[in-house]
Amino acid sequence: MEEIILCIKSNYKTKITLTIVVFIILLIFMSSFKGMSDGLDQIGFPLIFLQHNGGKCEDCAHLNWFKFSYLFFDLVCCYVLSSFIVEMYKVIFNKKTGYNI
Repeated sequence: MEEIILCIKSNYKTKITLTIVVFIILLIFMSSFKGMSDGLDQIGFPLIFLQHNGGKCEDCAHLNWFKFSYLFFDLVCCYVLSSFIVEMYKVIFNKKTGYNI
């Protein structure tokens, strides 16, 4: 019984850690940082949760926004992706070695 609990805790920590890593990697590669050249900084994947114009426009306050619900949705998507990756790794590892993780 203790082995099952340790396995669940270990998988949970692995999924959370992988979620953070996947989230950061997606933000780095999928965000748009054009605020320095009269554009908009748009951060988030699959939904853009932060948009900022860099302060170069006087009447563009409506272009600056942050949506917490989109950030939450992005984190949930990263968690689902991380869970899928961990489960697929377990399936592949079990087929190759015959050990249960």
